[in-house]
Amino acid sequence: SMICRRMRILFPAWFTRLGGICFKHKRFLLLLTTIILACCLINNIFTKRILHFSYSNYAGSKITKGITVHEGKFYLNDRSIEITSGSLHYFRVHPTYWRQRIRQMKAAGLNTIDTYVPWNLHEPMQGVFDFGKGNNDMSEFLDVVQFVKLVEEEEMLLILRPGPYICAEWEYGGMPSWLLRNKNIRVRSSQKEYLDPATRYLEKVLKILKPFQWSNKYGAKPIIMAQIENEYGSFDERDELYMKSLHHTFSTNGFGNTFLFVSDNHIDTSQVVPYNTFQAINFKDETIKNIRKVKRAFPNLPILVMEFWPGWFDWWGFQHHRTPSSDLEENTEPIFKNGISINFYMFHGGTNFGFLNGAYFAHWRKQYVSDVTSYDYDAPISESGEYTEKYYTISALIRKYRDIGSISNLEMPKAAETHMFPTVKLNRGLDFNSILKNTIKLEHISTEKCNQEALNINMDSGQMYGFTAYKPMGLNLTRSNEITIECSGLFKDLVYVILDGQIVTKVFIHPVEYNYQLKRVIVDHPITPENELIILVENMGRINYGFKDNFRDFKGIVADSVKINSMKVKFWTVYPLEFKSEWLKSLKQWRELDTKHPVRGPILLKGQLEVVEPVDTFINMARFADGQLEFTKGNVFINGFNLGRYWNLGPQRTLYLPGPLLVKGTNEIVVFEIFESSSSLFFSSKPRLDSI
Repeated sequence: SMICRRMRILFPAWFTRLGGICFKHKRFLLLLTTIILACCLINNIFTKRILHFSYSNYAGSKITKGITVHEGKFYLNDRSIEITSGSLHYFRVHPTYWRQRIRQMKAAGLNTIDTYVPWNLHEPMQGVFDFGKGNNDMSEFLDVVQFVKLVEEEEMLLILRPGPYICAEWEYGGMPSWLLRNKNIRVRSSQKEYLDPATRYLEKVLKILKPFQWSNKYGAKPIIMAQIENEYGSFDERDELYMKSLHHTFSTNGFGNTFLFVSDNHIDTSQVVPYNTFQAINFKDETIKNIRKVKRAFPNLPILVMEFWPGWFDWWGFQHHRTPSSDLEENTEPIFKNGISINFYMFHGGTNFGFLNGAYFAHWRKQYVSDVTSYDYDAPISESGEYTEKYYTISALIRKYRDIGSISNLEMPKAAETHMFPTVKLNRGLDFNSILKNTIKLEHISTEKCNQEALNINMDSGQMYGFTAYKPMGLNLTRSNEITIECSGLFKDLVYVILDGQIVTKVFIHPVEYNYQLKRVIVDHPITPENELIILVENMGRINYGFKDNFRDFKGIVADSVKINSMKVKFWTVYPLEFKSEWLKSLKQWRELDTKHPVRGPILLKGQLEVVEPVDTFINMARFADGQLEFTKGNVFINGFNLGRYWNLGPQRTLYLPGPLLVKGTNEIVVFEIFESSSSLFFSSKPRLDSI
């Protein structure tokens, strides 16, 4: 089996044609492959100029410098290097799997790992930093120093991209939402209110990571490059002072001798680029055309394709993106053939846990769209760490054109196993009124100050994510056959109308039936003066990519005035629902449910999963119980940890559950369902990401 795996990497087409021989003529195949492998060794196909990538191959007797350029090539410590990299975001992968993913990438033939650093996770509240030792829900994922150490231990190089803006299909492009407490903020600019906190954050990150730079001071260490900002050439505000200031921050905080660069979807000499900063390009097709453009602009410099996209991400309500492996091969072979350095974004995507997915304003539709929980990206390594056809395609190209590893490097780490656990009965519940009773209550909040970011919670950093419930104060509603809610601004992003603790908004069953960020909501349902009305607004993720006006992405009720059935609301009682782990675990007064009938929301459902051995699995939100409904929309929590959103609009219908989030014995599963659902939770051993 080991020989078969190696032959599949080296000769994929040959391997496919002769696949049947594996079963009919095992002895013949064994003899044949042994002869071929021996010939490979004799002819140095595996090794070319070096036996394997290791620090010692580039350190020599002494390290004098890091990455430099000369005569159209990259050099590391004066030795020619072709960077073959893949993106892996430590904050999207459970830390238990960091080393395994790094080893999987090295086994493919990569010599470099690329990662972003998300400001919003590392400074969740203004002035409060978390690099893995905090008490936040994502703290376990944030030990970036340990991640870099693992890269070093596996003798891989590292490209560092700390922002402060990272895009990454990540909530607000990695910027913290507390920036929006200043309604006049201009992010990604030299405005003092933005640049000062951005500089403070960068100084923190650079300080803790500077000892890991490949340099004569620190020796053979992983960090060889650092990116300033992210795709600033695609932004509609060209602030030269901003980019110069960021460059100065890198240079004066221990990264003065590190190879600094910017990357963009296009490349030319008119972009705002700090002096002595390299320009990289991002694309996924038209390779020859893009290579020629770069060579025309910079004929004497090497080319770095910083983001070659082997797949793409998904939005709720839209088809799942797939890129055929044949297209990937066609568009990357010229890169390898010409000795061009490349980073595959993503090589392993991971997951947008919790409420941390990003969003985008689709200008062609004039509509906001929200990213799904899975960041599988149709990447060479799947969300759960399985090898895909693209992995073998890329590995074969690397071994054909690059300086590659020894035979030992071809040994691929075993992918994590997945398991289908037994059905869990969600037999206890907490209705919406009980949820609000257990939530912090902010009273007499005026409409113009009730957006999430303006709320005085989280050490005056505002509400970061989740839902916000708005209860109008002093409003004497009259009897009516429908409910009309309109505002001078926008409801961002989705609005649910709750009467007496139950939802009266209809279930969205098709993308055309829902629309984010409305000014006016009409619900065909009667209301009387005795009813208690609550407006529940869901933040579906702040925009991570777009123009400067798109980044003024306040959430909740974003307006100066709101009218309900033509009656103006002056003040609100506001309930911020962030569903933090500590809060979830503190909830009491759960009641037993009748599991024979569908459950109506909004409601928290709870059940227990007994586990003998924690392993990876997928929660199947689309499977029907006998005579019951599937789950409609909401979030799933495992032992208090927010796995992410589900939505029956698709395309994603399963949620990846990493085994390390489970414990031996009893595990608590909580589901927040907005509309209506089954009370039976099913599992699967495979993902379902392409169901519309």
